[in-house]
Amino acid sequence: MELAQTVLDNTRSNYQYGLATLTELLDAENALVQAKNNYSNSLYDYKVAEIQLYKAQGELLNLTK
Repeated sequence: MELAQTVLDNTRSNYQYGLATLTELLDAENALVQAKNNYSNSLYDYKVAEIQLYKAQGELLNLTK
């Protein structure tokens, strides 16, 4: 996400000075949104896998106590 944010910041600056097109700016914004979505999805997948591991080990009930 940090890289996508840096690219967006640079592209925004370039756009303000006429060195980047609106399409390039929108692409950079979309890339940041996609990076954030990918990060959120990865966290979700990790938590699901963690719960499945606890369930497979028979430890799922121990987490609720």
